[in-house]
Amino acid sequence: MPPPVIVDTGVLYAALDRDDKHHKICADWMLSQRTKAFIVPSLVIAEVCYWLHESELSDKGESTFLAQLSREEQFQVYTPTRTELLRMSQLVLKYHGLGGTDASVVAAAEKFKTADIATIDRRHFAQIVPDHTGWFNLHPDSLVP
Repeated sequence: MPPPVIVDTGVLYAALDRDDKHHKICADWMLSQRTKAFIVPSLVIAEVCYWLHESELSDKGESTFLAQLSREEQFQVYTPTRTELLRMSQLVLKYHGLGGTDASVVAAAEKFKTADIATIDRRHFAQIVPDHTGWFNLHPDSLVP
C-alpha cells in the first residue's frame, strides 16, 4: 500500500470551489490519487469549513464537504495527541509564520511517516525539515509556486 498523503486546507478548498484559480489542478490531482489514503488533520477540516462558510459556497458547500468526508473511505481524520500538540508548538516557534493548522499537517506527516503533502502553500512547506525524512514531496506536482 502506498504511503498516505497528508492534505492541507488549500488543496481541499480549491478542489471544491470551481472559482478558485487552482480548482482544476487540485480536483484533477485528487481524482487521480484514488489508490492513496488521504489523512486530513482535524484543524484542516475546521479551516476548510471556515473558508467554505465565508465563501459563496456557504452552508451548502460546507455541508457537502463534511458529508463527503464522512462517506469516503479514502479520507481519514487525524486529531493530534498532547505530544503532537507540543510538537506543533515547537514547529510554530521554529518556522515563522507557519501557524497551527500547517503545524498539524507536519505533525501528521511525522506520525504517519510520510513525506507526501498535498498543499498549495509551497512557501512554508518547502522550508520545513521534518524529523522523519529530509524534505516533503509537495503535491500536486503541476502546481507552480
